[in-house]
Amino acid sequence: MNKSSRLKGLALALALIAPLATGTSARPSRRPHAARSGQAAAAKIEGFLRQAGYDYSKTGDNTWLINNQGRKPWYVLVATGSDFVVVGVVVAPKKNINRSTDFMFKLLRLEHSTDYAKIGLDDDEDLFVRWELKTRLLDLQDFKSCVNSIVTASDTVYGEIKPFLSAP
Repeated sequence: MNKSSRLKGLALALALIAPLATGTSARPSRRPHAARSGQAAAAKIEGFLRQAGYDYSKTGDNTWLINNQGRKPWYVLVATGSDFVVVGVVVAPKKNINRSTDFMFKLLRLEHSTDYAKIGLDDDEDLFVRWELKTRLLDLQDFKSCVNSIVTASDTVYGEIKPFLSAP
């Protein structure tokens, strides 16, 4: 699988996982206003991406990838639902993680010490860092701050778990 296909798969996985994490249904609502609010959320985030000047690509109706540079180059995944946005990074794929009790303890400590971000293993057992926000309350400044915070948190998490990673 090439890098582009892998990234699109990760964006799709994020879009599917996000509703579960926020307690909403992963199935489309039959209510017309839910579809409209989902379209409005996607349009709002697309506008923020353009206004912020990010180098990004659209990977689906409600998903984007931002090419962002941190200590390590990260693809920031962005996905919207009917009234929320999820911004996240896959810090390490499952195949590169050497799991142990020490690794899991390190993740728990990082989860505790990292404000606002969720840190964990997704359904593919890849290590992620993500934020979930209500789009209704979000403005451009908050969105940019969230993206910057995710990159910073991803850099921090990567630095802390690097001893538990094998070479890519």
